Amino acid sequence: MHFQERLIQSRMRRSFRWRPIGAVIVRSKNGTPYAIWLHMRALAATFLLPLLPLLPLSLSLSLSLSGCATDAERNEDCSGDKCDYLGQFPAINAKPKSVLFVPMSSGYLGVSEQKWQSDDVEFDRTIRELTAMYRAKGVTEIVTVPRIERWEDLDQHASDFAGTTFDRVIIVGHGALDGPLTRGDVTRTIENSRIVEQWTLQPGVVFEYSTTYSADFADFVDSNRETLLTQYDSVTDALFGQVTQQQQDDYDACAQRVWDETEFANCEQGCDVTCETFEGQERNVNCFDGCFNQCTDDYINELAGPACSPIQNEFSETVDEDAYNKFAGSLASLTADDGLIFLGFCNAATDAYDATVVNELSGLRSYTDLIASTTGRHASGPIGKTSGQDIIDRVTRMEKDRDQKYLYIAAPPKP
Repeated sequence: MHFQERLIQSRMRRSFRWRPIGAVIVRSKNGTPYAIWLHMRALAATFLLPLLPLLPLSLSLSLSLSGCATDAERNEDCSGDKCDYLGQFPAINAKPKSVLFVPMSSGYLGVSEQKWQSDDVEFDRTIRELTAMYRAKGVTEIVTVPRIERWEDLDQHASDFAGTTFDRVIIVGHGALDGPLTRGDVTRTIENSRIVEQWTLQPGVVFEYSTTYSADFADFVDSNRETLLTQYDSVTDALFGQVTQQQQDDYDACAQRVWDETEFANCEQGCDVTCETFEGQERNVNCFDGCFNQCTDDYINELAGPACSPIQNEFSETVDEDAYNKFAGSLASLTADDGLIFLGFCNAATDAYDATVVNELSGLRSYTDLIASTTGRHASGPIGKTSGQDIIDRVTRMEKDRDQKYLYIAAPPKP
């Protein structure tokens, strides 16, 4: 099949008007760039690439507390498995007299207002029920700070409570392998033919998404600079809206020049092997067509895109160690020496060796381990997905010194 026919078929499988391919170059932790090619509908719809698998994302985006699945098995006693419970850690005050709840904003970037509101209701219910549980246990000092919109808010609360500590500091909100999520800050700059956008959604994690454009777009960018700097979703749509038919024709011609017949033949041979014995047939047509289409689409995206597209997109994720240390310092100043920090969000204690903050700052097993190590306090959190009801159950069972298979407690390093 001729390249041009493959290119046309690839376009026809897309559900929107063709636009030139755009490249997303992701930098791994060792600095090596590698390419991820995305359907332009995804790029035009959102700048939230960092919130997807995030890449290295691992942001495995178990992001939604209320949306995560509840597993009944997690609320049963363990049998034969390693289980954590307070009694294993005599250094933790087992009879708390003061509790601080820290609710996170559910309005992290890209979430609809309707979901914000429903998640806020879930967070509030979680805190209300835990408050009632602690009051029934005789805890007299229970404080809930206003919802955290940005990490600076927690710093302010730590200043407000200077000299006061709590036996339990309980964070309730959305999160992922690299820690809790909040609305954060977004900044955008335009310089040297690049539009750069940065997010600080998690403490110490800086997500950067940049769009590099060819000289053909310079006049448009200059005349629309203020709009591009202030409107969150305008950059990709705005630039692709300026693509001319001549640029499209140039892209097609360029893509054909870089077409490699060997790659095309490899697609045929590979799919023959994949599909030849499918359900006992020599070749299953549906299997082969699906395999072949994916293989050749990958070629068109991965080889033609970076060589030919006038618009390139790059994502990177870096650590701001000072910002993380400030966050950890605020938690430490709020928590009594024999107290406990409970991280009430998805994947707080899930293995996270490849998560950016955990890996670069400690190399420890999980975010819960990192918090314990950097705050000098015991920390606890759920393993895997969790829900608001799970958090209620886990904390309640923890305070009853019940063992739990999906609860993890990390001790700080010994002095």
